[in-house]
Amino acid sequence: MVNRQGDSNGNYQKTSNGQFGHRFLTSAAASPEGEYYGAIEAWSDSVISYDSEVDPKDNSISTDEFGGETSQTALTITEGKLIAGSITNIVVTSGKIIAYLK
Repeated sequence: MVNRQGDSNGNYQKTSNGQFGHRFLTSAAASPEGEYYGAIEAWSDSVISYDSEVDPKDNSISTDEFGGETSQTALTITEGKLIAGSITNIVVTSGKIIAYLK
């Protein structure tokens, strides 16, 4: 079961530090459907694609209201870099990442 408690202010640090679990993904792997992540960290230079949402629990809010990207395709992320947000549907084209569940 996916834990979505990372959205509240008190749980953000737990999410980014992996206290809700994590998933390693390597080349040609995709995240399981329905899982949401609070951060992605590259363990090697990687090319990834993903979707992002403002708040998966609140259907009245969309990223269009705030600006920002709703998806990234073929994004190069260098080793050691971190992307934070409400992230889902990760696909790793090359490299190795760790995705922190929320």
